[in-house]
Amino acid sequence: MKPVVRRWTDEEIEKLKALAAQGASALRCSAALNRSSSSVTKTASKLGVELRGVRAVKADYRQEVEKAERDLPKGSRRNDGSRLA
Repeated sequence: MKPVVRRWTDEEIEKLKALAAQGASALRCSAALNRSSSSVTKTASKLGVELRGVRAVKADYRQEVEKAERDLPKGSRRNDGSRLA
């Protein structure tokens, strides 16, 4: 049985480029485009589009959260109910 090949549409390519420009990871793009992460990675490589790794995206997110917590008044509560030092 042959594997099903689904061609990339112009709209999907534009959406991939837009997501990559926003700093999305291959996993995020694959979910948004309903395609496998390997298909997204391969197509991005062919197009010369650079996708960020999941670790880099998570590291940036953690930095944003830490910065937001620093800007809160001392004694404020986090979403999990714990207090900021």
